[in-house]
Amino acid sequence: MNKIKKAFDTIHAKEELKEKTRQYIYDNVYNKKHSFNKNKSNKLVLALATVLIMFITISTYITPVMAISIDSQSSIQFEVNKFNRVISVSAYDDNTNKIIQSLNLKHSNYEDALDLIINELESKNIIDEDTYVNISISTKDNNMGNKVLNEVENKYKEHYKNLNCNNPDASYQNEAKKHNMSIGKYQEYKNSQQNNPNLTIEEFKKSCIDQCEHKNQQKGKNK
Repeated sequence: MNKIKKAFDTIHAKEELKEKTRQYIYDNVYNKKHSFNKNKSNKLVLALATVLIMFITISTYITPVMAISIDSQSSIQFEVNKFNRVISVSAYDDNTNKIIQSLNLKHSNYEDALDLIINELESKNIIDEDTYVNISISTKDNNMGNKVLNEVENKYKEHYKNLNCNNPDASYQNEAKKHNMSIGKYQEYKNSQQNNPNLTIEEFKKSCIDQCEHKNQQKGKNK
């Protein structure tokens, strides 16, 4: 504004007209230029904030907070994010690998994913109402784990006579991945070691989980 005033001091005209002209130029040229720079700065801040929000959202979405495994004659496991969406699915034999590829489970709600898996296992005669079915829910969030465990148990216990639902220790998840096992089967292996300390994990992996459970029960009775 001072530069504009100095420029007009050299012009001979009525002060009222000069003042109106100065104000017009300031409002429509000088002030707009500063507004433009300010808007550019605001747009940059908004863009950075948008990128940050997107990064946090994506990072949260792809971070697993719970693992659910279904173990019987075969094993399937999927990981769930905090939005209850499936973000990864693992199978541990050729038959179940074909099943998960056909179901397209990623990004579905975990309840829907569990229903689809169990229905498909039944249709393929891998499980039936008499089969020993082990469903494991592993998470560091105890409230979440107990809630999901109760929901799953109440939903399937009437149909499967030999249903076992449990909460494996979340610390087992990395070890289970390391040995290419579901969290439920790895939990069963740790239980089996109590009765048979010499049991190797490779030996255990060759057995389906109902055989492992039967062996554990028999050894428990013989103690």
